[in-house]
Amino acid sequence: MSQIRKQSLISSLVVYIGFAIGFFNTWLFTREGGFSPSQYGLTGIFMAVANIMFCVANLGMPSYIHKFYPYSNDNLQPKKNDQLTWAIFFSLFGFCLVIIAGLLFKDLVIRKYGTNAPDLVKYYYYIFPFGMGLTLFQF
Repeated sequence: MSQIRKQSLISSLVVYIGFAIGFFNTWLFTREGGFSPSQYGLTGIFMAVANIMFCVANLGMPSYIHKFYPYSNDNLQPKKNDQLTWAIFFSLFGFCLVIIAGLLFKDLVIRKYGTNAPDLVKYYYYIFPFGMGLTLFQF
């Protein structure tokens, strides 16, 4: 069997196993005795809002790193290559802006999402550490 065919079969198997684990995980969350509908809605809204926070907070830094880091890594000495430091700094600055906007528009977010996830009002401030973790993880 050729190497490409073998690798494609293995990767397909890994993807199918991942889908099965995801399906089983979702089934465990939604079945009777698992999460209540409001708790399951809260987990979904946490992911949705954190993804929006990440998209705004990163200020395009992952694309900047993917585009320019190989050139900087090849042509600069390691002590002079501070591109990753600046990218994290700008992302953290962008996340500070997201926190300010989140505090200013708290009522709007709760009004829009509060019907589907009523626990969002109670756990609103926990979204910010989750969003920051997602922002830093995506580098």
